[in-house]
Amino acid sequence: MSRKNLIRLAGLTLSVLCLAFFFVKARSSWGQVGAHIELGRAWLGIAIGLVPYMLAYAIFASNWHLLMRALGDRGNLMTSWGIFLTAQFGKYLPGNVGQHAGRVAIGMKHGQLASHIVMTMLIETMMALAVAGLLSLSVTGHISNNIRGLWTGKAALTVILAVTVSILIAALMLLLARRHHWLARLHMWVTRDFTALRSRQAMRRIALCTVMTFVALSLSSTPLLLLSNDAPALTIGGALYAAGLFCAAWIAGMFTPGAPAGLGVREVILVQGLTPLTGQTSALITTILFRVLTVTADLLAFIIGIGLLRLFPGEKIGAKQAP
Repeated sequence: MSRKNLIRLAGLTLSVLCLAFFFVKARSSWGQVGAHIELGRAWLGIAIGLVPYMLAYAIFASNWHLLMRALGDRGNLMTSWGIFLTAQFGKYLPGNVGQHAGRVAIGMKHGQLASHIVMTMLIETMMALAVAGLLSLSVTGHISNNIRGLWTGKAALTVILAVTVSILIAALMLLLARRHHWLARLHMWVTRDFTALRSRQAMRRIALCTVMTFVALSLSSTPLLLLSNDAPALTIGGALYAAGLFCAAWIAGMFTPGAPAGLGVREVILVQGLTPLTGQTSALITTILFRVLTVTADLLAFIIGIGLLRLFPGEKIGAKQAP
């Protein structure tokens, strides 16, 4: 088995461990969860929460369109939305990279250059990580004040943390081992597209995308407040904490290879982060409902994306290969 497949297997193992930990906590509190949850309110919260979450999707798709325009692509906005939204369902495939590979494949089918798609995804990812990392700092103060309330898993969380560190080290070693291959290809793409990226218009678009990424990530976190029965009154501090917690869970899920859509990893972080704020029972309910909401949103995005590509297929000229 190759090192790459070993890392993916380790990531999948971590996802399973996190899911097991989550289900153990859920089972221990299931009596309280069943008595605490109100199905009518839960479905209403999901329906309302879908609005900001889908709006965030629209912003992310528009950002990608702007970045493609900065590289000279002249495709239709609706075509870009269709490609982006359709490809997102690929995150549920093993490997946690299906959404990226899917965007390249679908984009090429609809007349876009693979090199442009990869470059924009690289810029998009770095931008999102920078903004998400900045937002996640908002949880540090609360964590430092509630460290005992967060660390309730003891041995199980120790194992999960050890596996996580091992995966990160292995991934870093694999990246360093293949650095010449990746750096050579990246250098080729950057050299070719640098002129377009350094123009004032492109820089303005990148700056706008950075601001809109901040807005989109904040919108994506709002369902955590809408779905919780015991969330404190909405304040700037509470909203920042929810955004920071969502971003921390999103980053962890993204960097776990083999975990489809961050399954298990994000749930553990959300439960541990929400427990000191709302109590364990409410944290479990909110986390379960949030996963239902995100899967529903991804399914809706996929359906909308397919519809948009049928209405706005773009050039749809066979695959363009990057030189």
